[in-house]
Amino acid sequence: MTKAEVKREEQRVQRAIDWLQRRLNLNYEWVFNSNPDIEVFEIERSNRGVEDPACFSLSFNPAMVHALDRKQLRYDIYHEIIHAMTWRWWEALCERASRAEQKRLLVDVYEPAVYEIERRTRGYVVG
Repeated sequence: MTKAEVKREEQRVQRAIDWLQRRLNLNYEWVFNSNPDIEVFEIERSNRGVEDPACFSLSFNPAMVHALDRKQLRYDIYHEIIHAMTWRWWEALCERASRAEQKRLLVDVYEPAVYEIERRTRGYVVG
């Protein structure tokens, strides 16, 4: 993709996040990074770490985002916003866990919980 096309997809992501944050009355700050090597989205704490718990880094695959219509894009971003909303829970869950245990917790506990929250609330938030 050209730089202009990547920028256009970043703007689509920004509009979807803005729309969802208005619906949810949230005010997170997002730093975007295009990354063609990931599936669709990847969320992380920003470089500010725990000092700014309302700032997240969102990586996105521009080609995959381009293939999504507006509703699908909102669904996928809603999932990432749920991660942002529950990030402190994840940190508390992993506070004393080893790397191997964190991996297990992610797969067996945290990610299924995020999907369950998403399934039960998506219709009310995204429509």
